[in-house]
Amino acid sequence: MSEEQVIAKEEETTDDIYSELDEDRCPFCHIDLDPKTEDQWLRSYDGRELWLTDVKSLVCSKCGVQVYPEETLNYFEEARTGGIPNLKSREYIPDTYDDDDE
Repeated sequence: MSEEQVIAKEEETTDDIYSELDEDRCPFCHIDLDPKTEDQWLRSYDGRELWLTDVKSLVCSKCGVQVYPEETLNYFEEARTGGIPNLKSREYIPDTYDDDDE
């Protein structure tokens, strides 16, 4: 088998695995996921804290895994690249702890 055939076979196998996953089912427990919308979602990215609203996800009631649909991932990317006007953000300053001083 040539190197190109091996690479093509590996890509085909990877695509087959992902195509078999059902986007509305937990990838681990294989049960239906419950829709969830967070009114305010705060995450740090590249030295900034971003406040996003109405973040949609799917959550497994058994294991708690949270899956973000494609539209939400696009929303995150748009926020990271500055594509959302009037997005609330501020400089991210990690909390400091004085535990070592005692």
